[in-house]
Amino acid sequence: MSDRYRLHLFLHGCGVIVLAMLAGVALSLAIPGAWGEDAVRAWRLAHLGPVVTGVWLIALAGSCQLLRLSSAASAACVWSLAASGYSFAISAVLAALCGVRGLEPTGPVANLVVFAGFTVGAVGGVIGLGVLLLGAWAALRKTEDRPVER
Repeated sequence: MSDRYRLHLFLHGCGVIVLAMLAGVALSLAIPGAWGEDAVRAWRLAHLGPVVTGVWLIALAGSCQLLRLSSAASAACVWSLAASGYSFAISAVLAALCGVRGLEPTGPVANLVVFAGFTVGAVGGVIGLGVLLLGAWAALRKTEDRPVER
């Protein structure tokens, strides 16, 4: 993976963490403000989920030089993971704001939108992880071809 794609992963990891920190402001208001257990749970998810995702993207940026990926595969990996991270973060915030969970494709409309966002996040994550695994597998197979150094 090129340095440019690795920088994109790093940048978008930071962007997702910024969204998480903004959700953390709402969480810090929900806990002492007695917004209710469901609201605290929703804002906790909107805060912690994107933090973990952002940290994961930053960690990938540091380790992707080990992978063997074509430019097209690198692009598919980076953009699917970035879309996944932002989609999950935005959908979690929207779920907390609207008081929905987005676990099933049912009304109200806000729940359908959150469900769709979570679906985009899941599909993007699976695509990105699949490409990462293929790149790791290719890199591992390439190391088998090298002679043993003594």
